[in-house]
Amino acid sequence: MTVDVQSAVSAIGVATPAPWWGVPVVAGIFLLVGAVLGFVFNRANDKRKAAHERDEALAQETLDLAAQFLELGNRFAKLGRKSVSQPIDDFLPTLVEETTKLMDEHGLLFTRFRLVMPKSLDPLLRRYAGLTVALVVPPFDHDSMWMRLDLHSEVQGKFINALREIRGLSGLDHPDYKGAQTRVEAFADRMTDELAQHIDASEISVNRDETQ
Repeated sequence: MTVDVQSAVSAIGVATPAPWWGVPVVAGIFLLVGAVLGFVFNRANDKRKAAHERDEALAQETLDLAAQFLELGNRFAKLGRKSVSQPIDDFLPTLVEETTKLMDEHGLLFTRFRLVMPKSLDPLLRRYAGLTVALVVPPFDHDSMWMRLDLHSEVQGKFINALREIRGLSGLDHPDYKGAQTRVEAFADRMTDELAQHIDASEISVNRDETQ
């Protein structure tokens, strides 16, 4: 039996024609997949953009509030310097009035700043806030006040550099605070001497009473 190869090939070609809808379906699938991938990519890109804008807005609000808090700290320091530059009895009414206003601002800014700041800033913020308030409370003698003013300025410098770090900026150089340490030691020595004199005076008084 002989087989007509040409006839067989022709029969196969006629029996399996390409469907007329094949090309449109394949093209449609590719279009659909492309649309889905484009939607997913755009959605992810929009989310990244929104997150970046939100982070930038939060960082800017943090810096704005920090700048206000630092400026308020400078006003406390100015008041502290005034307290040792004139008789406290004469300055006390002004001190009480201005301190009341500053403390209201201090409480509000402290709370607002803590609502938006990074958690890492909290210890430094608390220390700076405490040193700021300490500038308007007794004692108002020269050594004690200048010791607090120096320490306040030192911590303020650290606070500024921590804020600059958030923006990816290098820290600023600040003066050496050896003078503050000297004042601390001098203040401690003076307080020790006064305490010793007080104890000696008390002992002398007791001895006199016993003698009498």
